[in-house]
This record gives sequence, C-alpha cells and structure tokens, in this order.
Amino acid sequence: MGHGRIDHDLDGHRRPHGHPRTPGARRTRRLPSRNGIRHAPRPDARQEDRDRDLPGSEACPGCRRRRAPPRPPGAEVDPQRSLRPQHLEAGDKGARRRREARRARHPREPGGPLTRVCVVGAGLAGLAAADALTAAGVEVDVLEARQRVGGRVWSDRLATGALIERGGEFITAGYTTTERLAARLGCELVGMGIRYPDRRLHPDPGIDREAALAAAVVVEREAALQPGRAAVEVLAETVSDPAIRELFASRVQSATAHPIDDLEAAFLLRVSYLMNNDECRRVEGGNQELARRLAAGLGDLVHQGTPALSVAHDGSGVTVTTAAGHVEADAVVVAVPIPLLRALAFDPPLPTDVVNAITEVRMSVAAKLAVPLRSPAAADAVMSVPGRFWAYTTPCDEIGVRTVGSWAGSAPVVTALEATEGPERWIGEVAALWPALDLDPEGATVTTWLDDPWAQGAYSVLELRAETDESLLSTPVGRVVFAGEHTSPDWSGTIEGALRSGERAAADVLRLELQSDFANRHLSG
Repeated sequence: MGHGRIDHDLDGHRRPHGHPRTPGARRTRRLPSRNGIRHAPRPDARQEDRDRDLPGSEACPGCRRRRAPPRPPGAEVDPQRSLRPQHLEAGDKGARRRREARRARHPREPGGPLTRVCVVGAGLAGLAAADALTAAGVEVDVLEARQRVGGRVWSDRLATGALIERGGEFITAGYTTTERLAARLGCELVGMGIRYPDRRLHPDPGIDREAALAAAVVVEREAALQPGRAAVEVLAETVSDPAIRELFASRVQSATAHPIDDLEAAFLLRVSYLMNNDECRRVEGGNQELARRLAAGLGDLVHQGTPALSVAHDGSGVTVTTAAGHVEADAVVVAVPIPLLRALAFDPPLPTDVVNAITEVRMSVAAKLAVPLRSPAAADAVMSVPGRFWAYTTPCDEIGVRTVGSWAGSAPVVTALEATEGPERWIGEVAALWPALDLDPEGATVTTWLDDPWAQGAYSVLELRAETDESLLSTPVGRVVFAGEHTSPDWSGTIEGALRSGERAAADVLRLELQSDFANRHLSG
C-alpha cells in the first residue's frame, strides 16, 4: 500500500471519541454548532453585503453568501481556473481574513500535534480514512455532498425486490483489504456464481483457453518492457491469433471503460488478471453495506448533504468552507473523484506539478443495465466480443436469479447502446446476445455516472501520451492529503483501490503527527 497501513483491533473496537490527551497537548476550542458541524464565526455583515453585490452569482443554499452558478454536469473544466481560490478571484478577501482570524483564535505552531482532521467525501476512500484516523485517536468530521454514503458504490433494489449494484460490484482475486474490512465489520462475502474468464463468447470464436493464457503471459512481458507504447501496437506485435487479440482488446476496453486506442501498454499488464479463474463475490446485502457500517461507526461525525466548496491551508491548519459554514482542522483528507478535485478551490493553489497531474487524469465512461426476468435462470455470463459489452446473472440478486445485469465500458459502447437515452436499445442487444433469457423490459433500469454531478464519470484512467507522475496524485501538499481510487494506480477503478487509498491517506496524516512530534522534541531539546 505504499506507505503502510493502519491496523485495527481484532474485535473492531476503536478508541473512544473522547480519548485522553497527552499531558500538555493543546486542546482544540469547540466552536458553535449548526447542523452538527462546528463552524467559525461568519465574516462581518459589511463583507457579506459586498459578497451579495458580486456579479453573476446566485444565492448559496443554507447561508447568505453568494457563489458562482454551479457548473453543469459533464461540462469542461478549466483546470487552471478551478484550482485557484475562486472567491479571491472575485475580489473577496473573506477567506484570507478567516484564515488570519483562525490563527488569532487558535495559535498553532507548525510542529503542533494533530488532533482533528476534516475528511471531504464519504465514499469508501474517505470513510476508510476516517475510520483509521478515529482508531488512532484523531477526531474527524466527514463532509459528504450526497444524501447517502458510499459514493460510486451504490446498492439498490428493483421493484421486484432484486438487489442490484449500480456502481462498484465485483470483488475478485487480491482484494485483501476488502476481505479484511468485511470480516471486521461482520459483512459476509458471497459468491456470484460467475468467474471473470468464464464468459461465454458470442459469437463463439473457438478460442482455446490455454492458448489465450499463454498469449497473456507474452503480452504482459512485452507491456512491462514498454509500458508507454500504445496498447494496440503491443497487441498487434505479440498476438498472432486475431481472435485472441480481439478478445484481449475487448476485455481491456471493457475493464478500463475507455477506448483501447487511447490506452498505453501498461493497461495490458491486467490481461492475466482479467483471465483469473477465481469466483467473483459481492457483499451480502449489497456492497454499499461496507460504507453504511463504516459510517455507522462514525455516527454524527458524518455530515451528509454538505459539499465542500474550498480548502484554505497553511502550516498551522486548514479551513474547509461549505455552504453552511467553515470547518477548521489540523489537516484535511480530500477523497473526491478527479472532476470534483479539479473544481475544488485551494488557497493557496496546489503546486503546478500536482495541478498538471490532476489535469491529465480522465474519467472513463460506463453504464450498467438491470433487467428483471419473468422466469429464473442459472448463474452465467456472456460477452459480446465485437460489441464489447457483457451480461450476467447471479443469485446475489436475492430473489432466485431473476435479474440480468449488463456492463458497457467506454464511451463508444455506451453511445452504440444508446444507454443515456434509456434501456430499450440495450435490452434488444442483450436479447440478441442471450436469447434464452425471458426478459421483462418494464422493470429495467440504466445507471450512468457521467451525469452524476458528484462523480461525472465512472473511474479514473490515464490516456496514451499522458506524462503524469502518478505518485503526485497521492503525495500530500502540506496538510492537504489525497485519497480515492485515482490515487491507487495498481487498483484504480476498484473497491479495493478506494479502501487502500483511504488507509494510506490516514497513514499520511499520522505521519504528519509523527513529524510534529519530532519537531517538538527537537525544539524542546
């Protein structure tokens, strides 16, 4: 996990919220509470009057301040602008005054102890970070924009009662952090009855499984030697069988949810993983149960419906601004998807190399379809190699395998299936792919993430020709720490990656604590 992990007690207990402090440690002043969040005092009325006069602004829900109109979902973002403190660009000096007032109210030496952390985002990454920090005795406030926890892990039910996963679904080989967390939370991982490589192919190209596995070894070896080359070039040079080559291209494009023509060879290192023979699993009751139980352990420290608008930071702490007020802390963990990270205002701005790294990361495009079945089916999986989408049935629907799910990864596939227009075209393609299913189109539902304002895409991906140093995505900037699947390059786009990033971010925060302790000892010696 890069920087180590936070271990929990075997029985899952955490240190009580009001843990004893180290003798002589600074006690953070409690600020007045509104809606469960401790806030700093508002700017004076004259400043608020000036704010209301700003041109091109609209009322900010829940407060008298004004802010720019929200950016439409999916709109292009100017990263150079979005990563600057927008309120200062408009001539508002309020953020700077609040930061100076915070310093006056709570004088903190740069080497002072960390006692309180704000976590932005209550997806699995943010919740894992908050959980690990509270286990270490750090007070947290978790801000979540949605009215639910889990982020892009979202379990739901159809009208039939079928349990479906609108987001992250498949728990496969190597998900050790997920397995450990599920065991600690008392969540059972149940088999889906399908295996990643065991998809029936349509039309059947007659591929020999052993030949495909042998080709995967060759592809991965060449990709490791030339990870920056185009994936399609490496496939063309290393795989002579066109059917196997097309299978690999279809699987990689589906898994990354991005056109393979725009991917570098590094993504081919996943080919054998995609051919892994382990059974896929889900959390009993839904994968979102992991997030729900983590949030339940944090109680009223999780504030839903509270998006962060900006982060002011310096050597003494951070101030996170929301529509309801301001949260002050010693550090912040920002655990939001890449598009929201680009739009979040930082004061001072993030370093140029970090801004460039964030800018180069793209969000893939994917959609999921769920269709009730009039009669039960066996657990199975079928893939359209030319169509580059697949469908599956599983007893995890909890109603006797009476639902078929389908996954479309990459914008061209989503467009071809007309997924953003509704389920009709896609249902027709599933019927042609798998004619034995007795589909009930009336109860079908399609989930896309591109139009979700708090995701704006499926998951992160680096395109061909990107020159990003991926380590910058997870490197702290002072007291600003980052988490999210995009900060786990080996596990990007997965539940496992989100959880690992959260634990790594907590370790980064605690490393700041250790550095503070060292500074205190050095200064006192």
